[in-house]
Amino acid sequence: MLNEYELRQLVSQSDWQAYHRIRRTELFERRGRVGVYNETHPDEHEANNRPFLLLFEGHYIGTVRLDYVPPDLGIIRLFAIDGPVQRLGHGRNFLSLLEGRAKSLGIATFEANSAPEAVGFWRQQSFEMIDEAREFPLLRRRLNSN
Repeated sequence: MLNEYELRQLVSQSDWQAYHRIRRTELFERRGRVGVYNETHPDEHEANNRPFLLLFEGHYIGTVRLDYVPPDLGIIRLFAIDGPVQRLGHGRNFLSLLEGRAKSLGIATFEANSAPEAVGFWRQQSFEMIDEAREFPLLRRRLNSN
């Protein structure tokens, strides 16, 4: 099943357009934060930050930015699955592919700042709560070494 997926670093203008559309729609506008999303935020182009798209059967369905903090931390930023295909297992598969990529970069631990309504997803993926009092709770998981 994972062979139907592609984890792609953004290379083309259409990649960037899909990336921003999914993030803006799912993480900002659907949460009432219209007009807040910034496509030109400088963090998108920092050397240690890697934006990715998830494709399923050739269609853009998800986004994430993985920020590498030496020596071995990967911070998952703005993880999103496009609305029409949410709750179909894509997020779990996306995270699995991202973990493989992270390991190849020397990342041993993931952290995720979660929307409160998404904490259940992260806990299902074996993330532990680190700080629930934040506006976006912080969760963490050590990656398997296999």
